[in-house]
Amino acid sequence: MDIGATSLSPAEWLNQQFNSPDARQNPEAFSGKLMGSLQQQMYRAQQGMEEASGQLLTLRSSLSHDIPAIRTHSNYLIHDLSDLHTRLDSSRGAANSSLEKIRATEMVKQRMELTYRSLENQDNWEVLLADIKELIGSGDLEAILGRLAALQKCFVQLGESVDHEARRIQLDDVKNNIESFLIPRLVAGLAAVPPWKSQGNARTVGAGSDVLALKIVQIFDLMQRTETLRRILNDCRQRQFVGHWDDLIKALQDDSIVVSIDECIANFYEDLSSSWHAQLPLFAAACGDPADAILHSYSSILTDIGPKLEHEISLVREKSTAAANTAEDFLSALIAIKRSQEAFCQSIEKEYQQSHPRLAPASLPAFVAVVRRPLQNVMTSYVEVELVILSSELSRIHLTGAADKSKGLHALQGSASRLSSAVYSAVVRCFQLTEGKSFDALINMVNLSLAGYVKKVEEFARELKGRTTSGTGTAGKQTDFTDGDSETLNDLVKVLQHCGDLVLQLENIDDMLVQDQIHPGPIDQHILASSIRQVEALANSVFQWTLSLLLRPVEALLEGVPNLSTWTSSATKGAVADIPSFGFDPQDYITRIGNYLLTLPQIMDPVLSSESASMKRLKTILAFQIAPDESTSLTEAWIQATVFESMAIVTAVLTRIKHLTNLGIRQMIADLKYFQNVAEDFAVPLSDLFTSLLDLLTCSREDFDAKVDSVPPVVVNFVRNARNFD
Repeated sequence: MDIGATSLSPAEWLNQQFNSPDARQNPEAFSGKLMGSLQQQMYRAQQGMEEASGQLLTLRSSLSHDIPAIRTHSNYLIHDLSDLHTRLDSSRGAANSSLEKIRATEMVKQRMELTYRSLENQDNWEVLLADIKELIGSGDLEAILGRLAALQKCFVQLGESVDHEARRIQLDDVKNNIESFLIPRLVAGLAAVPPWKSQGNARTVGAGSDVLALKIVQIFDLMQRTETLRRILNDCRQRQFVGHWDDLIKALQDDSIVVSIDECIANFYEDLSSSWHAQLPLFAAACGDPADAILHSYSSILTDIGPKLEHEISLVREKSTAAANTAEDFLSALIAIKRSQEAFCQSIEKEYQQSHPRLAPASLPAFVAVVRRPLQNVMTSYVEVELVILSSELSRIHLTGAADKSKGLHALQGSASRLSSAVYSAVVRCFQLTEGKSFDALINMVNLSLAGYVKKVEEFARELKGRTTSGTGTAGKQTDFTDGDSETLNDLVKVLQHCGDLVLQLENIDDMLVQDQIHPGPIDQHILASSIRQVEALANSVFQWTLSLLLRPVEALLEGVPNLSTWTSSATKGAVADIPSFGFDPQDYITRIGNYLLTLPQIMDPVLSSESASMKRLKTILAFQIAPDESTSLTEAWIQATVFESMAIVTAVLTRIKHLTNLGIRQMIADLKYFQNVAEDFAVPLSDLFTSLLDLLTCSREDFDAKVDSVPPVVVNFVRNARNFD
């Protein structure tokens, strides 16, 4: 209920008190009680104010008494501080004077020491100069190194002497003399043990020449003649490795030593690779960064021997391209050389990375280019070597000029697989040697070579076709399919089988390249599409020759048919004139043709009975007039083609007849319907020309004009003249 214990305003505090439950129950009693409480609080507050007023008066009286004493003490303190400042200024002046005297004394002392040392160093200079001149002649490298270090230190200490320039000239003369003395010994030490024969590595140094060379390197480094040292080191290594290459080539040219060019190159790369560790200590002492220095040295060496290496490879190529087997050996050697180059580059890259594990080898691509350059230059004539190999393979297939055709047919057997194997090997070598860069040139060469081969096969097939010795009838006409014809047909089918086999083999090259993951283009495009088309064209030409052979009896039986008297005969008796067309018997020529066609299965089955993949491939290659389906055998397709072509020949011969009587027309209709029955026996559809001829011969006059619009003019004119529809 204490108003001082709250943060409320008086009005808010009163409202709070009168809202309490006690105030609401008995307002009058609560008001009296509240007034009493407020009076007590006011009384206590007044007493507190009076006590505070008394304390303030007492404090004021005490402060008035102490202030003069405080002011007096402050004045004394200010006086003491001023006196202390005066004394400090006086002491500082005395100290500065003492310091100046000390500095002057120190300078005198230093000058005395410099004078003493100068006199001492002058004596040492002369002594060291005389000693080192004597040591140069003795060859004691350890002593020379020590005296040279002391002489250079003495030169530095005499830097402010008046004759400093003269001493510099003397020091340079000493260095020149040491350099002249050490260079022959350094060269001899480097040449004593070739790096490819050294047993040193990155952690240990071999005895003898290695220690001598390292000591000389230390002296050159002390003389600050490292550029001269690097030049000598690089020149010596270059002469050593170039000489080593020349020795390897001499061994290659020595007939008593059996070694190949790829072995020489592989040995040289191996010696370079194995020499890396042996040269690390020396190059580290001479160049600081041994990996870069050795890499630069190797680049210079390989640049120097590059033309020599290329020349030797070219010489081997000239000797090897005289025969196919040696040419193939040469390409195998090139592949071995390329593999040696790649292994060498990988080895050097590994060694370099060990020295610079966190740095990208920026200089390695240029080094790899130097290694590969000689072989890349030789690769410009790579396709010519492949041409020698492929030409040799083609020359083994003796087709024309053979006295016995069986030799030529025998040569065809297996030749397709050998040719495709040769082409496949050439493509694989192309990717192994040139990464496919010569692929287009190689394929052009292969296509040209195969085009020449296809031409040879065509000439051979033409020769087989021309050797036919067919039997003839009494009138000199060939009306039967003789044994000679069967033999020729069999020979031509063997040529066709070779064509199918060759197409399969050439197509199979793509599958093998896809498996090897080196196919150069879309896998649905044949890399030898041009050659495949040429072989397919040859197959269709030979196929037409077989049809011509099979159709020869048909053509012979049709000779003279346009001149038969049957076409112009007239009825002498009414009974004959009234006979309908279906009452006429087919004439002898057409029945003989039908009988011959019915013998085609006997002729073709022995020839086409093979179920080989090449024969099946022929089914899709040959341009049949009636496209065979999957259920149609090759024999059936061939017979259908022969029957269809016979139909065309019969139609062409009959339309050449000059004049027909009504009886002649009826006889022709009977002949055509007979041939129609033969065609149906072989499931051969009638040609449009044959159907039109038969239809126009049998239709009424009223229908004739409506049918002629889609019929060739030769048939229309023939029927119009025959039936007198002018």
